[in-house]
Amino acid sequence: MKKLLFLLIIGFIASSCTKDVVEKSIGDQVSGSYTVNSLTISGTTFTLPLVIGTESLAVDMEISKSTDTQVSLKLITTSVSNGQTTVDSEDSGIMDLVKNDNGEIELLENGSKLGFYKNDQLVFETIENGQSSKFTANRKK
Repeated sequence: MKKLLFLLIIGFIASSCTKDVVEKSIGDQVSGSYTVNSLTISGTTFTLPLVIGTESLAVDMEISKSTDTQVSLKLITTSVSNGQTTVDSEDSGIMDLVKNDNGEIELLENGSKLGFYKNDQLVFETIENGQSSKFTANRKK
């Protein structure tokens, strides 16, 4: 009887000592540095960085967690023209994040879906003035 009681106590202690796996918030999952690797405008796809002769264009993104369900995005463009390097950045404001049933994290602005995140890749799709554009970005390692 003492052995059974001892085994039950050991079993209880062992089961109560397991650590729960805590999933990172969706804000933490999306936050990071990304390199844009392709841009599609009206069906024509360009691989980035784009190099034409001595001119080039590269695009990076910095996504920072604002809350567990919100991030801010900074778009950073680096261009070289006539030997001059220009770096510009644009803050895109706060985006809401929603995880959908297929595991993608949707990025929303004012309730409208701008893109999604899955497996360290971001995809943004927009239509502006009747012109569609899409870009994909991979998380920097």
